[in-house]
Amino acid sequence: MVDYLDDTDLALLRMTCKIARRRYDEYRELRLDKFVDTAAMIRFAISNKKARVRSRMLTLAMIRDRVDVLHLTLPLGRPGVELQRRLCRFTVEYDAVKCLSYLRDIGFEWDALLAVEAATFGSRECLEFALREGCPRDGEEITRMATMMRHLDCLKLALEHNCQMSKQILAEQRVFQVDEDNPCDVYLRTL
Repeated sequence: MVDYLDDTDLALLRMTCKIARRRYDEYRELRLDKFVDTAAMIRFAISNKKARVRSRMLTLAMIRDRVDVLHLTLPLGRPGVELQRRLCRFTVEYDAVKCLSYLRDIGFEWDALLAVEAATFGSRECLEFALREGCPRDGEEITRMATMMRHLDCLKLALEHNCQMSKQILAEQRVFQVDEDNPCDVYLRTL
């Protein structure tokens, strides 16, 4: 026996299709990778008031290290300290030194996690900028993360800027066998 749809079922089905179509259109609108031209990205960011679109534009600004796009898509008014710190750390993830410099120039605060995340992601330029500009730092954590993530250039840079070597890493160097595949372990054996 076949169940037929009554009028309420049909109305519900039509409404579901409309919602699905609207969500798909919103998704297509949010696919901002189609913007190759920076001017088109900026015009779109200014004209669109949706928070999700601005968030996506911030991400694209960081990925492409575009200060002009970042400037226009920052939230209006002065963001809270936690958001400022999060945005600064977000630039490190994409190795966006120009954006990090811009955020610093307009007075955004940063914390010790910024340098740690730069060492974690292997963002040597951001780490160098942060250490040079007086970013608060936890030297042991920076060297520990650089060693764990096998970023020898970040480890050397941290040691050059007087970051203390992690006591945990040094203890492991003495007790355990050196991982020959990890350039940081090999380098630390030479110290």
